[in-house]
Amino acid sequence: MVSINIRDNGGEFRIEIAGNLAGSVVEDVLFAWSEALRENASRRIVVDITHLLDYDFEGRSLLQDMHRHGTQIAAASTQSLVFLNEISGPARLGLALVRKSPQKESPGEKPREAAVTPIRLARASGLD
Repeated sequence: MVSINIRDNGGEFRIEIAGNLAGSVVEDVLFAWSEALRENASRRIVVDITHLLDYDFEGRSLLQDMHRHGTQIAAASTQSLVFLNEISGPARLGLALVRKSPQKESPGEKPREAAVTPIRLARASGLD
């Protein structure tokens, strides 16, 4: 079950999401947020994810877009703080190829190509 509550309180427009932000719910939240931006340009807009249980790729993308746009994301539960970290943090890095510098050759040896080694890159925070 998903619940989207919209609260229009004077200086703040708040969208509260409870449940899973996935599928058609993403479109509903996008619509509410777009309307809030259009009608409330001078007021603070907050998206509260305290009761968010999970999200799919589109849900995460929407929350990242909101954050990049300057919408405040409120989170007050352990799980929502994890989501906030995922939304607001740098993009996760996965596998990458790193070219090692060629080793010095002994006289008479054929030149070797630089070795390519896959490594796992982690966030600077060390959380992965």
